Amino acid sequence: MFILGCHRSGTSYLSSVITNSLSEINNLTELDTSWVQKNPSNPNGHFESKRLKQTNKTFLNLIGFSWDYPPIYKPKWDTILESFSLEDLRKDFITWIENKTWVDKDPRLSITRELYLHIFLRDVISVYIVRHPFQVINSLYNRDGISYEKGICIWLIYNYHILNSKCSVPKLTINFNNVEQNYLFYSNSLSNSLKSYLGLEEEVANNLNLVLQNKFINLLNKSSIRASYEIVNGESPSKNLINASLKCFEIFNVDPDKFNFKNSAAQYNSYFYEVIEEIIKIFPYPYIPFAIKEDMNDILLPNLNYSSKNITFQKNLKTISSNIEFKIKENIEFQNDQNFKFFEENNKQLSIIIKQLNALNKSLETIKIEVEQKNIRTLESLQQVFVELKQIKQSRSILTKIFRFFRKILKKR
Repeated sequence: MFILGCHRSGTSYLSSVITNSLSEINNLTELDTSWVQKNPSNPNGHFESKRLKQTNKTFLNLIGFSWDYPPIYKPKWDTILESFSLEDLRKDFITWIENKTWVDKDPRLSITRELYLHIFLRDVISVYIVRHPFQVINSLYNRDGISYEKGICIWLIYNYHILNSKCSVPKLTINFNNVEQNYLFYSNSLSNSLKSYLGLEEEVANNLNLVLQNKFINLLNKSSIRASYEIVNGESPSKNLINASLKCFEIFNVDPDKFNFKNSAAQYNSYFYEVIEEIIKIFPYPYIPFAIKEDMNDILLPNLNYSSKNITFQKNLKTISSNIEFKIKENIEFQNDQNFKFFEENNKQLSIIIKQLNALNKSLETIKIEVEQKNIRTLESLQQVFVELKQIKQSRSILTKIFRFFRKILKKR
């Protein structure tokens, strides 16, 4: 089972509830991996494997993103998988593939879950947890120093990906903020889903239900919940982003038995698209303008192909003019290209040109001083200056070629 949810939304809490419950009824497979250790940000433990976390991090980095700089639209994962050996990935996750009774989580799964359809050769059931956006952004601010403006966009984007996944609908959607009021519904719904999925006998399923009820309450460590419902630090996001996030959260803030995932996704999308332009300004990615005109009844998003070259170049387009050599080397990635050799050779020539210009300037200053002192050396001195001017004229031709080269590269990109 995958646990889905934005960072700081209670994914570790939910993982601990399900993991401990399955362990208590002796129906939990130990995954072949090491686990992220508990720390001050998660004193009860993270309940996520390092292998899953690192794999997700690699996939996001490959397309120029990270957990705190998420893609707004869905990457074209089938194209990205062409860069990997699926057989090697399956060997890395053999325990996950061969067994069903395991629980693993990583908030990045909100974005990357579809990849595991190809790796595991089957869909993995999931449970989804969502938390009040202000609590999430306060927690992100306290833990990582992420601004409220970016934090609220991260909340919107992560939940957007979960609601619009091509994978199966989560077996249960949990509102972290009303667990105490609805723990009986959550435990009953979850035990019924696991009974069907794992083929549990009636008695075992009933026992699991009782254990889940206990864990939902006892593992809800209120002393570790330090995030506020109010925006208390830093600069506030815009009113549009705040209102959009609150309207989105209200979709989940209902009686759980009345929650409809597909209808909620369509409603969420309508609020999300209202602030899409503002989100894009905060996380500037290439996007397809017609996406905001998509039919809101269709919850599947345009499947954009974010290539590592294009996305990295676009992300740095604003700064490329101020640091052209660095950006060409780092973002256009043509270090082994013949054009790069041409650039290196002409860069050396450019240094020579600059030295010649400096020398000429000194010569002209000297002549100016001599003229002012009425001490002109002879025609020979002036002829030497003309020779240097001719050399500079030739150098200007080389400089022009360099500028044309840069212009040509930029046009290609």
